[in-house]
Amino acid sequence: MGILKIKQLIISTTIGRFFDSRLRRLLAFIPFLHSNISQKNISFIPENFIFFLYGGIGDNILLFPLINKLSQHSKVIVLCEKTISNLSFLFLENIDVVIYDKNHMIKQGISFRKELVKKNSVFVQTSPIIEVYFIRCLLGLNYSIGLSSDFLKISSIGFKSKNRILKNSSRFDSYLEIYKDICYIFYHSAPPVTKGDFLTLPDFDKNINGYNGNYVVISALKSAQWEMGKMPDSEYRNLAEKIIEKFGYKVFFVGDISEFQVIDQIISKSIHKKMITNMAGKTTFSELVSVLHNAKFIVSNDNGISHLSSFLGLKTLVLFMFSDPSVYAWPNKNYAYILNDLHPCMPCVGVNQYPQDNYPVICKYGLVCNKTIVAEQIIHKINSLSWV
Repeated sequence: MGILKIKQLIISTTIGRFFDSRLRRLLAFIPFLHSNISQKNISFIPENFIFFLYGGIGDNILLFPLINKLSQHSKVIVLCEKTISNLSFLFLENIDVVIYDKNHMIKQGISFRKELVKKNSVFVQTSPIIEVYFIRCLLGLNYSIGLSSDFLKISSIGFKSKNRILKNSSRFDSYLEIYKDICYIFYHSAPPVTKGDFLTLPDFDKNINGYNGNYVVISALKSAQWEMGKMPDSEYRNLAEKIIEKFGYKVFFVGDISEFQVIDQIISKSIHKKMITNMAGKTTFSELVSVLHNAKFIVSNDNGISHLSSFLGLKTLVLFMFSDPSVYAWPNKNYAYILNDLHPCMPCVGVNQYPQDNYPVICKYGLVCNKTIVAEQIIHKINSLSWV
């Protein structure tokens, strides 16, 4: 049984979730899994930092600031799937991207261990999930630093510093804290890094499509695993029509190819179909970045596209149907969100929802949270932001 199948099996029951959380901790602290777990003073500069990117596009884009910032100190090696590698033009120069196949991870892990791992390589633990622990152990790295216990602690396995409780659960802030700890441990300095300084972008072509910017981008794509992460299709049509009528802008729907037919149906029922373009699945990532960069603003569910536009610092309004903005929001001045807070259990990711046969995720209480944010509410928020 493959790693993914085991993971799905484990998290599919309440007992499994209990076992899963404790297995993570067990894997994190068994000495056999760490070739150096002694508390030593660090007296070397890492030859490279190794990242293993796993999961949805949005989760991985949240890591890009940390990856880019560390590349200014040492070589960074990013192990990722092909989809993420297509975004490598957003990395700085001192970063090597190595594509893995999740169906052959054991074989590839042994190969990577021979080819990539140096004596003073450091694994950056950015998630407490089992798969990341497994890869770290497979690579046989002497040192690791990063997050453990569901983003509540920074773990310094093999380092003198003790685990440190984080003051918040924001992914962005947690990764910033990892960067500061790395600077202190290896470079013996505590840089006064602001959140703005942490967002480092390379130069890239921002206008490869030649669009004039007289349009708004809407992403109706649901979050990778969560069926409830989008409004009803009729509300996206209402939103597009209101943007056209109130602001006079065209509307571009973006997404992946799986959304193309759904968006076509949304457009076909619109009274302004000539002003709406379906771009789902029609762009490369570099073309998508260009489309986003030249838009007046972006309205998106909490998904990979919202994280991409936020990383780029663009005007982005994110619709949080049930996920938690205190965890997934970006600290950009151009970032805004609407939180579905009509139910007392919101936001509920990781609290009130659970996988049944893994996906789609359903609500314990039978609520339909994606119907509580409507187009009129979004237009009101846009007006309050003075983006038009």
